[in-house]
Amino acid sequence: MSQMKGGGEYRPTTKTPELEISDIKGDWRTLPALIMYRIRELPVLMNEALRNISAAAENDWAPDYTESFQERQYQYARLGLKALTLARRLRQLACLPGTRLDATEWSAQPVLWRRWRLERNRRYQQRILRERELATFQIANNQHNQNHGQHDKPAGPDHGDTP
Repeated sequence: MSQMKGGGEYRPTTKTPELEISDIKGDWRTLPALIMYRIRELPVLMNEALRNISAAAENDWAPDYTESFQERQYQYARLGLKALTLARRLRQLACLPGTRLDATEWSAQPVLWRRWRLERNRRYQQRILRERELATFQIANNQHNQNHGQHDKPAGPDHGDTP
């Protein structure tokens, strides 16, 4: 979530989530290795997400900080989905009842999936646009070189260039 602060700029209204695995007591060896690994990986993924969000913020502009908020929503949705998947697996392993985190369209899981998919689609569209722009630039550059007598030729001593 975000809201307009004094000075006309948007700022997050929710704090960065904290995840402290070291506070969990018990014998981790009782868990299957893959589940244990995925749980212990969450803080690492959290740090990676924070770095990505910070990088987006460094290259973003006031007043709305669009890239920062999109990155923040994407990263937290990704982490939330990983945590939900682990919670489901742990519930199954412990023979606990299923979760209600997907009971309605406004429950955590569908909301996180929608945000994640929306951002993945946006990133895909941006990548396509960048690839088209690059291809257009390369075509224009090649045409410019051909029009000005600069043909592609290999470099090196065998082709008239001196080392």
